Amino acid sequence: MDKGGQSHILIAMLLKRSALHALVWSKPMTHIARDLGISDVGLAKTCRRHGVPVPPRGHWAKLAAGKPSPQVPLPEQSKDYDVQLTTIEPVRRQREKQEKQVFAEAVATKVQALAVAQTPETKRPPRAHPLIRCTRAFVAKIPAMVRKHEQAIRRGGWTGNTPYPPLLDRGRRFVTAPDGLHMVVSDASLEWAIDLHERFIRGLESAGVRCSGAKHPDNKDLRLACDLNGELLYVGFSEGYRRRETTEEERASEKASGGYPSDMVWEASGRFTWSASGTERTSLQKWSGKQEDIERKLPEIVAGCLTLLEAQPGVRARRLAHEEQMRQEAAERARARRREEALTKQLESAFAASRARADEIALREYLDFLEISLSDYRAPFREKLAVWISVVRKELKRFPPHLRVLADAIQGNRWNDDPPDWWPGDAVWPKSESGDR
Repeated sequence: MDKGGQSHILIAMLLKRSALHALVWSKPMTHIARDLGISDVGLAKTCRRHGVPVPPRGHWAKLAAGKPSPQVPLPEQSKDYDVQLTTIEPVRRQREKQEKQVFAEAVATKVQALAVAQTPETKRPPRAHPLIRCTRAFVAKIPAMVRKHEQAIRRGGWTGNTPYPPLLDRGRRFVTAPDGLHMVVSDASLEWAIDLHERFIRGLESAGVRCSGAKHPDNKDLRLACDLNGELLYVGFSEGYRRRETTEEERASEKASGGYPSDMVWEASGRFTWSASGTERTSLQKWSGKQEDIERKLPEIVAGCLTLLEAQPGVRARRLAHEEQMRQEAAERARARRREEALTKQLESAFAASRARADEIALREYLDFLEISLSDYRAPFREKLAVWISVVRKELKRFPPHLRVLADAIQGNRWNDDPPDWWPGDAVWPKSESGDR
């Protein structure tokens, strides 16, 4: 979404510890976090840090179903100190809410436009996209790669003659097909994910978008790159993971095979996330859900990516305009700071010139005193002193010290004839004809 290239202005919100406890038990934390303009994870961390209990998983579902779910009381209630929450200013939150609404309306319009534009010929192309063909060919080799890897391990080591199978971590396969797609999904969801990408690419290319594999410029992760007239959008697809307790059958099977049974196991969660990020930092969007949710949202995802691509030139123009405005404001602040410093320096210079003038008057009086007293001195000191008095008087007359201070204060830039920083803006700066000031 377009956030105009503007950075968030953070403000501090203070809540009593008891008030925070009452707040988190009043409604789901995701709703509270959205209202405050912070993340629910950050809110949960703040509660843990200050010993504020939060509703357990399933609390609100139980209440909605009419089942009891007691509220955990606040421990150490005497410690009712202020808790600071850092949030985005309300004006900014309201602006972001409006931007989300505008984006949602634009996506809805785009979904309708794409549905009208599609024809039976474009719905089923005669040949799959090259990315899809390469991915299917790579995925078809994974079972054989896994078998060879397991055989090599049983033989006592990896031979290195055959490539490693894609990494399997927490129930998810990190598929990086050469010249194909890059995704993180479970083996059970691979075929569905590939078919989903085929329909996604088909929808974008029907609108003039070219799709290819590329590395994201920020983190160098392999992504699906979508190009619309030179504007790029990088799309990632991944399945989440979760922990669950192992069953008695699983623990018994693990023990029978000679392993050490575990009480918990990591597995794929069955929830998937499309992430789209453009070359502009604020051109980003995510869609999450289970398979049926993603299937239902696919037209919205295609339309959303196309909307991001079409809006990105405007996002860039607004960002550049905002950056230029920020540079101008920074330059103006710097000029104001230099002017303030220069004005202070002029006052110091005025005092210095005043002291120099007072010293000159005192010096002339002293020279007069010496001239009157010359007869009191013996030769040759008397003759030398007379010459010294003459030299000093000439130097005072040639360039009085207080004028030297004034000249340094009043003159502008030594390298050009521009006015100094303290010069009033409504006053005309007299130009020097000879360059000597």
